[in-house]
Amino acid sequence: MSALLLKEDADYLVHDSYTVETEDHEDHTFNGVMFDVEVKFDRPVSCVIVDSVFVRGGLGEMSVWYAKGGFGGKEEDMDAWAPCYSRKHKPSWRDFDRLELDYPMVLEPGEVYGIYVHSAEYGDDGIVYDNQRSEICHEDDFIVVYPGLAHLAPRPFSGDGPWWGSPWRRRRTFVGKLSYGARYILWGPKSNAAFSGTFRNGCAAAFAALTMGWGGLPSDCVLYILHLARFDWY
Repeated sequence: MSALLLKEDADYLVHDSYTVETEDHEDHTFNGVMFDVEVKFDRPVSCVIVDSVFVRGGLGEMSVWYAKGGFGGKEEDMDAWAPCYSRKHKPSWRDFDRLELDYPMVLEPGEVYGIYVHSAEYGDDGIVYDNQRSEICHEDDFIVVYPGLAHLAPRPFSGDGPWWGSPWRRRRTFVGKLSYGARYILWGPKSNAAFSGTFRNGCAAAFAALTMGWGGLPSDCVLYILHLARFDWY
């Protein structure tokens, strides 16, 4: 039966694109900021793909990293992080500068990921970041952005700060943007439970209506029609 050949995920990269923009009070600048992003289960997606990070400040030699499971306990463990960007940038104090990732971050639903943005320039004006003002910095239908740490060292993951003590400052937040898209799960008998009750009821009603009677469509045709319907079609 050809219905058995239905794909589970869309074969295009993203269906919709979104931009996260956090609050910007320009509280501080220094070398880096590390924070967590949680991917939600609210929509039937197989993954969220972050393709760009936007920051501002003195910038310089920039790098971006991410780690599954969040940043906790990994602040100085470079091996726990996957590098996804490295390039030199001119200063950009007023406008956010785009760091288009060489290796986009693929984030799975139900997981938490640490994201680390770092400037290797000496001095204290690499990246703008803020003091923590709430427990959540941003939330939408797909992701939640949490507060994190600021890093006061020109070498990524370094435990040596510019003064005595730890180079990490807690209760700090990312200032900038994340550009991402969502790769949706395609509807089918195996993935039915991932869709809303409204969508599931709509599929059942459409299947019954389109296959009943002498003029009804073959069940395989109806399955393929529903297979390509958006999650919010009903």
